[in-house]
Amino acid sequence: MSYFKSIKTVIYFLFLLTFALPIISSSSATDLLPECGVIDTKINLDIENQFESKIIENTPGPCDWHKNSEGYGDYFISDVYKTSINYKTQEPIEINFELNTSMELPWANIFRIDQQSTESCEGDKVSYIRLGYMDSGYYLTLKDKNFNNIALEKLIDHQASDQKFVTISIMPIEGDWLSVKIFLNETELFNSKTFAPHCNESNIKLGIFRPIEKDIELSDAALTFDNINIRGQLALKSDKLFFAHTMDNNEFAVCNDGSPASFYSSHKLNENFPDKIMIKFEGGGAALSVKSSMTKFAEAYDKRPTELMSSHVAVQDKQMKGISNTILQKGVLSDWGVIFLPYCSSDLYMGDHEIKLSGKTYQVRGRRIVNELFKSLIEKSVINSETELLLIGGSAGDFGISANLDVIEKLQVKKLRALFTIWITPSQLKYIEERQASTNKIVPDNALRFVNGNLPKNCPELFVKCGPTAINISNFDIDDYFIEQHWNDMSSEIFVFTTMHMPRNNKNKGLFNDEIRDEINNAGGGFAFLTDEPLLPNKKFNHVLYDFAEPLGNTIISPQEIVWNWISDNGSETKFIFE
Repeated sequence: MSYFKSIKTVIYFLFLLTFALPIISSSSATDLLPECGVIDTKINLDIENQFESKIIENTPGPCDWHKNSEGYGDYFISDVYKTSINYKTQEPIEINFELNTSMELPWANIFRIDQQSTESCEGDKVSYIRLGYMDSGYYLTLKDKNFNNIALEKLIDHQASDQKFVTISIMPIEGDWLSVKIFLNETELFNSKTFAPHCNESNIKLGIFRPIEKDIELSDAALTFDNINIRGQLALKSDKLFFAHTMDNNEFAVCNDGSPASFYSSHKLNENFPDKIMIKFEGGGAALSVKSSMTKFAEAYDKRPTELMSSHVAVQDKQMKGISNTILQKGVLSDWGVIFLPYCSSDLYMGDHEIKLSGKTYQVRGRRIVNELFKSLIEKSVINSETELLLIGGSAGDFGISANLDVIEKLQVKKLRALFTIWITPSQLKYIEERQASTNKIVPDNALRFVNGNLPKNCPELFVKCGPTAINISNFDIDDYFIEQHWNDMSSEIFVFTTMHMPRNNKNKGLFNDEIRDEINNAGGGFAFLTDEPLLPNKKFNHVLYDFAEPLGNTIISPQEIVWNWISDNGSETKFIFE
């Protein structure tokens, strides 16, 4: 048996079509995960970009499901990583990596593409391409239309000092067949085809993988896969944002506990970030006191979850749900980039001060965090004159948009749109203003200092002046906006910064119904439920419903579908009023 010794191999997989098809770097879209066993090590290709695959002498690896199965050895030795998301079988894929080893390597698979079975497709996780090393050369295993193996071998006289550059080009041909060409140092090594039904998705795997019999002597071996780069059309986009960032460059862009604020992105932050960008401002109420017993409201620091007061830096990826995930799934990968800003300042993203109470200092820096976010995106060429920016709130997150429009307007993007999940109608705005001017205030002055220790300049005299209202929006150059607001929304008895403060009676309901219709008609899109009844199980109020993918009440269209119609501008209806 022959072995690799001190060989540096570059394996470069390239799918090319005869027409212009954008090749997407999956180093911005996928991670590598251990194939089996405890998945406790994730490889972020844009950060680590390498891993070491090891096998230990006569020790089974975690992938031992074929143990004692007919046609296999006693067990499998393996140390394999797989892509965290799948790829389309019929689309281009491009993979690069360098393979280094200074140890003896036995015959083994080092790369394979596995088909993922679905109910509508033939096959069961078929490996339609496997590349390995054996007896001084490479071997390639493909599939025929009956899923039988087609084995090809090519002997190579390896020298320890050789550098092997391998190119594998796979191109869809007739039916479900793929042309497979492999080049070694620009010399054609293999030219054949493999069968892979296009309705299935593909998963890419790297690392040592082989069956072994107990009586075979086997030395330890280790391979380092370096400079890994995977490109191809995603078959199923991830629902996670894999890139975590902290605002370390600004000592004041911090959470309540003083830890640096953070955010997540779907792509690496550079000039290659998609021109269409969605930024999601997380919601989560506000804090009006140190203890909930100090005011009639429950919004206090002693009631707030830790994750709403501290940095999210310890969490290395963020799972997206609702319309944010819809954008990731429905939007073509090259079309949309997604950014998520966690809420950790308890101030509706409006404060830029600190307060000292009960011997403890609380940083209230929401506005500073928003400023720093946009500053970093500009510095890294993520936001520029070609950017189409979509801002999405979510209760408190809506104030993060509306109270900072003076900052956002200065970005000078190509298009600016905003989605508001709460909305203050004219009569509600007037009612709040009158109450705050009276002795019977909705929000006591000593509570406001927690959120608005120093009001932004575009919020003269009162916080609600820069809330999600038609008057506030009209003061800024915003191209389009979407409104969500319901009659049975959260009341002021629960949340002081709600949009619904007026007494609930038939007269005020009629006024609300008329106004919200006008407000939605004047916007680019929107929806409202006018019912008195809650639409969700175990909920008393209809609050922030835009993320729900199923129709609510007696409707035949879901809130998420309405929102997506507006976002994608697909020509379908974007305005609905539900009685």
